[in-house]
Amino acid sequence: MVTSNNHSHTKIEEELHENAHIDYDRVAIKWNPSVAQLYEDALKYEEGSAISSNGALVTASGNKTGRSPKDKRIVDEPGSNNDIWVMN
Repeated sequence: MVTSNNHSHTKIEEELHENAHIDYDRVAIKWNPSVAQLYEDALKYEEGSAISSNGALVTASGNKTGRSPKDKRIVDEPGSNNDIWVMN
């Protein structure tokens, strides 16, 4: 734990601060919030969010938040190593 402004921060909070530039002294990180809390926060803080007629939360994610169709992610995991082939 790291202390900043008299507050202790976890390793995860420090990584978010360093890598994602999240100011943890201004943003409260909520661990495992309820579905109701997620809906409430989205409706309160995410412009354009709404609840659809079937109860699903709807919001716009903004520009460049999706993965590119050409992106490839392969996890080196012993149970699937023999099932992965690579084209050069």
